[in-house]
Amino acid sequence: MVSRAKFFGLRRSPHDVRSEMQTLQRDLQKVRYDLRDLANALYEAGREGADSAKGQFNNRMQRIGGAYQTARKRGDQMIDTMTERPMATALGAFAIGLVLAGLVAMASMMKRP
Repeated sequence: MVSRAKFFGLRRSPHDVRSEMQTLQRDLQKVRYDLRDLANALYEAGREGADSAKGQFNNRMQRIGGAYQTARKRGDQMIDTMTERPMATALGAFAIGLVLAGLVAMASMMKRP
């Protein structure tokens, strides 16, 4: 039977103390390895998330750049057409103005009781 003093650690031999210290050192080493593995896993997860976000950002920027180039080309074509045919441009703008004025007039007549 183990005495109370020995059970509560009051009387320990130098061999017991050394053995417990070695066990404690091994346990601490395991904790260090576990913490290192956890830190590495967190780093990799963060890096993968950042790489994914960067890829999505680059894809969106390419699409925006493509849409900008398309809009710019169409705008340039419209300007070329307007400078080549100024009279047709003025008549077209006048016709669009008449249509819009008619729509506004109809909308205001519909609101009246």
